[in-house]
Formats: sequence, structure tokens, C-alpha cells
Amino acid sequence: MFRLPKSAKARRRLLRGSVLGGVVAAVVLIVVLIPNHQPPSAEPTGNEGPAQLAVAAPHLRVSTADRHAIDRTLDRFVPAGVARKSPATAWALAGPELRSGSTLADWRAGKSPIPYYPVLERTFHTWRTIDVGPRYVVFNLLVHAQPSSGLGSYVFSGEVVKRGDRWLVNRIYTIAIMNSVT
Repeated sequence: MFRLPKSAKARRRLLRGSVLGGVVAAVVLIVVLIPNHQPPSAEPTGNEGPAQLAVAAPHLRVSTADRHAIDRTLDRFVPAGVARKSPATAWALAGPELRSGSTLADWRAGKSPIPYYPVLERTFHTWRTIDVGPRYVVFNLLVHAQPSSGLGSYVFSGEVVKRGDRWLVNRIYTIAIMNSVT
């Protein structure tokens, strides 16, 4: 049960606050409930500056030299990181996105953002280009598992970025898993 304050000053404040709250609630209800039947104005509300044109980037290709450099990076990174053979090598070939939120100690302890997969291949030159920019390449890579693992083939998607004259693996994740043939 609600009780009024004992002091007259507190009761006056409560009354003033209640009246003010009622007035604010009434104004809000009026604004919300009165419909506006006019369509919105198409006129600009201020100086919005010149229009920005969307220009498609010219189709970039991976140069032969860059493709060979990326091949060399993947040949070292996939066994080191994906197959978990050398966390230190994977760390050295990882870009800023893969390194963010973890340390080399985490990777050595098996807490890496790289998905584990026991790869069969020794080289990884069959990747397919998905997107190319001035200093990055997005790719898909099909790999096969060691026969003893009982796993099917996997398709990884990844991104390599160019830092200085080196290509680094910035991200890699699984996008498809094929059933194993048994």
C-alpha cells in the first residue's frame, strides 16, 4: 500500500513531480497519436555535398610472381597451421586478423583460430581465386585428408594479404566438407 510522505515539503514535491510527469505523458501521447497525412519532403534537408558515384573496381588479376609467392606461403602455412605441425611457423606466416585475440603461446597450446585438418598434400598450388585487390587475394582451396583419418575432403576459404614483400594468411576457414568414401 502506498503511503504519502510525512513532511509537507515532500508531499508538495511528489504532487509537482506527478503533475509534470502527467503533462509529459500527455504531450508524448498527442505527438504519437496524431497522424501526419503529408508525404515526406523530397527536398534535401541541408547541403549534402556532391553525389558519390559507385564505380566498379577494375578486374584485377593475380600476377604470376604473386601467385608463386602465395603458393610458397600456403606450402608452408597449411602443414604448419592447419595440420598443426608447427605453430611457430604458422604464427610467422599469419596476418593481423589471424593473430588478433591470440598469442603464439595460445597457438602452441593448441588454441588457434585455424581449423585442424590432417592434410594429405605436400603442396597447395590448386587454389582458386575468388576476389583480388591491390594487396589481398581471397581464395578457395580443396584439400584431402590422410587416409588413416577417415575424413573426407575439405574446402577452405581464405585470404592472403601482402605486407611489404611478403604474403601472409589473414584468414582461413572451412566452407565445405565432403563425406569420406569408405
